[in-house]
Amino acid sequence: MSEMNFADIITGATAFASSVVAEQMKSTNDFSAGTFLQVRKNILKTQYADDYVVNVAVGAVMTYHNQLREVLLEKAAIDIGEFET
Repeated sequence: MSEMNFADIITGATAFASSVVAEQMKSTNDFSAGTFLQVRKNILKTQYADDYVVNVAVGAVMTYHNQLREVLLEKAAIDIGEFET
């Protein structure tokens, strides 16, 4: 990778947030077909909205950091380290 890619940041952010919400649903035994359909239709109208929005932001920062790290390593041999959560 030689350039930053905004579309990849968005994809990474939403994938991260979705995985966190899925884990929350599993841990609270709220992983039913009805809940899944509600979440899939519009997660922002569910009880998971706040967690989803926060984790989209976290996922975006993580993905941006990882891309920036790759670009800096490739172009300037600079390692900014791994993103720790």
